[in-house]
Amino acid sequence: MNARLENALHVQDLSKNLFSLTAATARGMTIKIARNDCIVKKSGRPFATGSRRGMLLLLNVEAKFECYMVEGEEELWHRRLGHVSYSTVNKLIKQGCINGNCIDPSVVCDLCATSKQVRKTFNSNESDTAARESRREDSVVCSDVLGTVSPASKSGYRYVLTFMMMKRHFAMV
Repeated sequence: MNARLENALHVQDLSKNLFSLTAATARGMTIKIARNDCIVKKSGRPFATGSRRGMLLLLNVEAKFECYMVEGEEELWHRRLGHVSYSTVNKLIKQGCINGNCIDPSVVCDLCATSKQVRKTFNSNESDTAARESRREDSVVCSDVLGTVSPASKSGYRYVLTFMMMKRHFAMV
């Protein structure tokens, strides 16, 4: 039987999870405590069993670590997870953490492709025309650095560098 705990409190650095018997009975569960063990029932069906250790009752529950399942297109998961690699999205799909079909690695995300583009470096030996064009107002680029950022990004970066083309107001982070 599956159950959902609501309004649970988190105690940092606590090595065990706490279960409130009074909160469970308020939700309609029944608890029978014997000398060395206990049973928790929901709608008359066994929900959990436990054993006594000193003055505490320890519930015998199976720890499950799973993601909330949300239907969504694979490309949407790629964007939701901060444009992680498609192999990472495919790994999450195979592990059952998210629903969907595996993504074809040959698919290209426009934003990822744009962010990975590099511009040809400026060669000072180029003609005077290129030098004049680089001084035009629409080629003025301003940059700014933000950091140290906490928490660090998934890749461990702690700084953000922004570029802005002044005339077009085009920004890139």
